[in-house]
Amino acid sequence: MSARGRMHMRTTVQRDMATTDAYGQPGPSDWLAIGDVACFAWQGGGRRSSATPRVIEADDVGMLVPAGTDITSADRISHVYDRRGRDVFALPMYVDAVILRADHLEVRLREHR
Repeated sequence: MSARGRMHMRTTVQRDMATTDAYGQPGPSDWLAIGDVACFAWQGGGRRSSATPRVIEADDVGMLVPAGTDITSADRISHVYDRRGRDVFALPMYVDAVILRADHLEVRLREHR
C-alpha cells in the first residue's frame, strides 16, 4: 500500500514572499498560499526530559505529502483540514525539515507560538 492512500486530509502551504528594503534588510513577512495539497498529519505523544535543570516537553508533529510537492523548510502550513472542511490543526505551523521517502515526502513541523 502506498502512502498516498493515507492522505485523506488537505493542507494549505504558504511561502514568505517578503521583499528586501533599499538597505537589503528583509521587510515584514508576507505569507501567500502557494497551493493546497493532499496530506496526512499527526501529533505524537510527546516526550519529557528531566536530565536538565528544567523539564523539557516536546510534541512531535509531522505530515506526509505526495512526492514532488513544492515545499521547503522556509515554508509554513496555515492549517490542516479533513474532507468535510473541519480543521484538524488550525494554527500555523512552520516546516522544520522535508525528508524524501520512497513514494512521498515526510514533513517535520513545529507549532507557531
